[in-house]
Amino acid sequence: PSITAQIDSYLQAHPTFGERQFVLMSGGMSDVIAGYNEYAAGGKTLDAYLADMSAAGKEMSVQVRRLNTAGAPRVLAVGTPNLGRTLWAIKLDAANPAAADLPTKVLEKATSAFNDAMLNGLYGLSGTVVLFADAQYYFNSMTGNPGNYNFSNGTDPFCTTVDPSNGMNIGPGQINASMCTSDTVVNPEQLRQYLFADTINYTPEAHRRFGDWVYDRMKGNW
Repeated sequence: PSITAQIDSYLQAHPTFGERQFVLMSGGMSDVIAGYNEYAAGGKTLDAYLADMSAAGKEMSVQVRRLNTAGAPRVLAVGTPNLGRTLWAIKLDAANPAAADLPTKVLEKATSAFNDAMLNGLYGLSGTVVLFADAQYYFNSMTGNPGNYNFSNGTDPFCTTVDPSNGMNIGPGQINASMCTSDTVVNPEQLRQYLFADTINYTPEAHRRFGDWVYDRMKGNW
């Protein structure tokens, strides 16, 4: 279900919040991927794609405000990491080297359109109540300098499981970390050395580092 539908369901079942509760809202990646697929297939122009991502980011902020209005004492709002920095986007560039708008650049613009609209939509809300975690900034830092975070591999996926279906909405036959087991990774002992779990998603170690950074911000604000 959509984030809006999830909030509908939650508020119907829990019309009030406890003073020690906090809500985590994270989204955007699926929107960026789905929109890119339509753009790449010729179903919409680049301008229309970016406008759609801005609208989606704005809608995300509307839902955050909705929780705030309903009495949620703390809301952590997380946007999407930069899809233009993923191994998937890099592969798309290699397959379309003569494209007028390289996929990495298009996906980065779409990511920024979503996150910027989301952040702008939260303007005016107190950081002691609603905190925006800039996933694009932090994961850009890791992809730009993996070694600074003790990652020795930022160019290959850690998982080796191939999904015969279109499970990640980037086409069939792609490595899909959600299907991974300890037997279908490059080397279980090297988990902390890899940045990417598959061609889109990051490893647990990368998410742990992001989580530590967010937690420090939560403690500073809350």
